[in-house]
Amino acid sequence: MIGIPIVGTRMEPQKKEFFMMSVEIRILASILARIAGRSIEERFSEHNVDISGMQYGILRTLAHQSFTLSELSRRFVVDPSTMVPIIDTLERKGLVTRGKDPADRRRIPLSLTESGTALIQNMPFVHEDDMLFKILDGMGEEKCRQLLSLLRDVVRDMPEGEAMVQSISSRLYVLKDGESPAERPNCPAMRREMFENEHRHMIRRTNRRRDRRSHS
Repeated sequence: MIGIPIVGTRMEPQKKEFFMMSVEIRILASILARIAGRSIEERFSEHNVDISGMQYGILRTLAHQSFTLSELSRRFVVDPSTMVPIIDTLERKGLVTRGKDPADRRRIPLSLTESGTALIQNMPFVHEDDMLFKILDGMGEEKCRQLLSLLRDVVRDMPEGEAMVQSISSRLYVLKDGESPAERPNCPAMRREMFENEHRHMIRRTNRRRDRRSHS
């Protein structure tokens, strides 16, 4: 077996060990991302929804409010040249429309069409059969909260990290029937409370199913 160097420069033993931990975290994060992405793609296939996980994330973001292409690029940490074909595809599918900003003619806000809103309403971001959800459910709520807090800390230390954390929390909210984006609360504390309520509701549903299986 040929030894392949991971550390490119000479480091003190303690610093090298810390570097190796960061490499392992990167690999584990990549595995989690693949698992989550695969679960989402499988659910799309089951519902005959012809979009990618990235496209779905953009639709959820636009369900919160309108954004320009450059604003979406910053939130998703991708180059605008990468975002352009994604938006073009969503527009061709009739899920996104380009609008006009009366205060700035150069600004082109993007928003959901009726079809885009309907898709978001019918496709929740997390399902109880999701593999990652099952794994986290088995870990317990306390460990999940600790993991979530640590991941938020990591992202917050990145460039524009606080904005990304806030953007993620807003994307977790699903428009209810008959509710317009303007009716949605903008207060971070209220959004957090809504997410926690939704999370507790999902836990209760999972526990009820588990109880039914144990009694059957």
